[in-house]
Amino acid sequence: MTSDQPSRTLGTCLFVACALLYASPNLHAAREWSNTPVSRPQAQGKPPKPCNPRRGPCPDTAAPTVTIVEPVTGSIAAGLLTIAGNAADNVGVTRVEVQVDSAPFTNATGTTAWQFMLDTTLYADGVHTVTARARDAAGNISPASSISLTINNTGPDPTVLEVQEARLDPPTVHVLGVQVLIAGDANRNGTIGVRYREYGTVQWRQGPPLMRVFPENLSVAVPEQFAGSIFDLVPATTYEIELSAFDSDGPVDERLVLTATTRPIPRTDPATPRLVSVQNSTALRSALSAAQPGDVILLANGIYAGPFQMSASGTGTQPIVIRGSSMEGVVIDGGNCQTCNILEISGSYVHVERLSIRNGLRGLRFTGSSATGNVARRLTVTNVVHGAASSGIQSNFYICDNVIDGRLQWPWVFGSNPSSHWDDRGIAVSGNGHVVCHNRIRGFGDPVINTVRQARAWDVYGNDIADAWDGVELDEGEGNVRMFHNRFTNVMAPISMQPMFGGPAYALRNVGFNIPDEQIKLKSLGGVEEPSGALIYHNTFVSPERALNLLSTISQHNFAIGNNLFVGPDSLVGSRTVDWRAGIDRGTFDYNGYFPDGEFMFGTHGPSDALFANFAALQAAGWVARHSVLVTRGVFMDGFVGPADETLRHDAPDFALAISSSALDRGQRLPGINDGFTGAAPDLGALEAGCPVPGYGPRPEGLEHVTSLVNCDGIW
Repeated sequence: MTSDQPSRTLGTCLFVACALLYASPNLHAAREWSNTPVSRPQAQGKPPKPCNPRRGPCPDTAAPTVTIVEPVTGSIAAGLLTIAGNAADNVGVTRVEVQVDSAPFTNATGTTAWQFMLDTTLYADGVHTVTARARDAAGNISPASSISLTINNTGPDPTVLEVQEARLDPPTVHVLGVQVLIAGDANRNGTIGVRYREYGTVQWRQGPPLMRVFPENLSVAVPEQFAGSIFDLVPATTYEIELSAFDSDGPVDERLVLTATTRPIPRTDPATPRLVSVQNSTALRSALSAAQPGDVILLANGIYAGPFQMSASGTGTQPIVIRGSSMEGVVIDGGNCQTCNILEISGSYVHVERLSIRNGLRGLRFTGSSATGNVARRLTVTNVVHGAASSGIQSNFYICDNVIDGRLQWPWVFGSNPSSHWDDRGIAVSGNGHVVCHNRIRGFGDPVINTVRQARAWDVYGNDIADAWDGVELDEGEGNVRMFHNRFTNVMAPISMQPMFGGPAYALRNVGFNIPDEQIKLKSLGGVEEPSGALIYHNTFVSPERALNLLSTISQHNFAIGNNLFVGPDSLVGSRTVDWRAGIDRGTFDYNGYFPDGEFMFGTHGPSDALFANFAALQAAGWVARHSVLVTRGVFMDGFVGPADETLRHDAPDFALAISSSALDRGQRLPGINDGFTGAAPDLGALEAGCPVPGYGPRPEGLEHVTSLVNCDGIW
C-alpha cells in the first residue's frame, strides 16, 4: 500500500466506513508516521463443530495406554525371555507391538494382557532397550513404554539362583533373623524355605520362607538377598536353621544349616553382686560416681532430687544395677527441668529397674554413642516429654514392663498445634538388636521409634499404646524389623514404615481401636525414598472414618497385606471403605475382611486406578483382593464397629471374634505364622478363635519369659 492509497480508498469505499477510518486519531497518526504497508488480518477458519453423538458415531481420538510389567528395568536376561504387560483403551486395544532397540515393531500376543517371547540369543551381550506400544481400531497409538535390560548369554546363566553367603542378624529374645546373599535369579523365581529345630532334638518345624529383597527400588545400597525371621523361640536356646534354596531355572536344590542362639532375658543380679545401699540424693550421686561392674545400687524409699548421671559400665555377667526398693516408693524427681535428662547413663550393661522417674524433659537417657546391653524395666516414668531415649548407634537394649506416661491428653491430635508434639517420644532406641516389650505407653507423638537409619533385627511386642499420633515407627529400617501383638487405642497411625529399605518388616497380630487416620503408613520420606519389603499379616483395626486409609500418592514396592480385619464405622466419612491411593509395584492385598460396604480403592497399577463402586464390583473384577470378604456388623463377640466419635477417649475393647463371625476360617495358611489355626483355615484378624488371649502391657514379676505367640500352637 503506497502513501496515496488512502485517497483512492476514500473514493471507492462506503462513505460511513471511510469517515470512521479517518475519524480515528490513532490510525491517522499511524498513517503520517510510517510508509510501511499495513497487511490486512488473515481471516481465521471456523473451529470444527463438536461431534454430536446423537447424530452418529463420533471419531475415536483417545490413544490407548500400555505398560511393561515384566521384567523390571535393569534385569539381566538370557535365553528365551517373556516380556509381559497390560494395555487399555476407551474403546478397545487391537494390538500391542514390541520393539528391541531400533528394530521394527513386532506384534505381541494378547491385547489388554499381552506377552512377547524374546530370544535373547539373537542379540549381542550388553544393554538393550525394549519398547512397547498399543494401537486401537481408530489408528490411535499409545505413548511408548520402555525398559532397559542386560543380555548375558556367554557368562553364567543370570536366571539361576546362586547362594553366596548366609548371615545371622543379631539375635533377640524370641526371634532369630537371617540373610542369604545371592547372585543370579534375574527372573526372581528362586525360593528359600526355612526349617528349624532346637539343637539336639529330632523334630523340625517349618518357619516362614525368606523374602526376596528388591534392591533396585531403594535409595540406599543393600545386597541382592533373601531375608526373614523365625518367631516364637525360647530365650537363651540354641537352634539349627535349615535353609533350602530352589530354582527351577537350573540344578539348584541346595541346603545350608546354621546354628544360632536366642538372647537370654537379662539377668536379675550380677554373677557376684556387691550391694551398695543409698538413702538420699547425696549418697546416690556418690554411688553412681564410684560404680563398678557387679554393683547393685539399692535405693531406699524416698524422693531423690535429680538430675543424676553415671558414666561407668558393667559387663555381660557383671552389670551395674540401679534398683529401687519398690516401684512406687522410690522417686527420682527432675524438678520440672526444661532441658535435662533426669537420669543419664553413658555406659554399657547398666540395668535401671523398679523405681519412678518424673518431672522433666527426658526421664531416662542412654547417651553412650556405642553402648550395648542396657536394661530399663519395671519403671514408672511420668510428666515427661520423652520417656526413655537413646543416642548414637547402640545395640541390644532391653526396655520392657515399664509404665511411661507423657503430657499429651486425647484428643490432642485434633488440636491447633499437634505437629509441635509429633516428636514427643515414649521410647526411642537407636541401632540393632533392641527389644521393646510389654510397656504401657500413653500421651506421646511417637510412642516407639528407632532413630538409626538402616537398623536391623529389633522387636516391638506386647506393648499397650494409647493416646498417640503414630504407634510404632519401624521407619528407615533395613530388614528383619518386627512388631507383633501390640495394642493401640486412640492412635492416629499405629503402623509406620516410612520407608522400609528392602525388608522384610513384619507387622503381625496387632490390634487397634479408634484409628482416625492411616492404619498402615507405608510411605516415603519426602516423596523420594519409597518403601519396599513389608509383610503385614493378621492385624485387626477398627476405625471411625474408613476401614483402611492411605492418601499418599508415592509408589510402594514388594509388599503383602493379608489375613487382616479392617472394620470401619456404620457411616463412612466419604464414600470409600478402602481409600489406598499409592502406586502399587509388586504389592498384594488379599484374604482380608472389610466392613462396611462402600467404594474400594486399591492403589494405582500402571496407568489405571483400582477403584470399584462396591464390594460386589471388586469381587467381579477378580484380579485384586479376590479372596477377601465383606464381613458383617457382628464380626466381634461384643458387636462393636468403628466408633461414631473419634474425639472421645475410648477404652480398648475385647477383639475376640463372635462364635458365628464371618471372619472365621477365611484366612490363608502362612507357614511359621499361623500353622496353629484351630478351625478349617486360619481366621482373619489378630486373634485366632480358640487360642490364648494375648497380654498387653507390663507382666507380673517373674513372668518375663512369657509373651503371646505369633503362631498359636502352644505357649512357653
